[in-house]
Amino acid sequence: MQELLRDYKELTEPFSELKNVSYGIWIKYISRESGEYRYGGIYIHHGDPAPYIVLKNPDKNIRWSVDLNKNIIYIPKKTVRSNERDVKNKLYNLYLQNRLQLKKGSVE
Repeated sequence: MQELLRDYKELTEPFSELKNVSYGIWIKYISRESGEYRYGGIYIHHGDPAPYIVLKNPDKNIRWSVDLNKNIIYIPKKTVRSNERDVKNKLYNLYLQNRLQLKKGSVE
């Protein structure tokens, strides 16, 4: 199972962390109850305030919900880095447009 999750990162706070992840990524998960590994699917919806997400199998066009309290959620490691880069780029673009300003003492 470790090999199947080699390029994936476990989310410690999936409900809040998934709000910052773009739809369309592949999510894998493991049942907390049975320990069964699930290959997962494409992330298409985040239930709010309910603690669930909706995944889709692109080949069979099937959708299902995954309870965030009953499963350990994994996202690709590169997604975490990509999202951090996207946030930095957005902040930089706001700065270039003079819509964001640095204050003295805010950057060490």
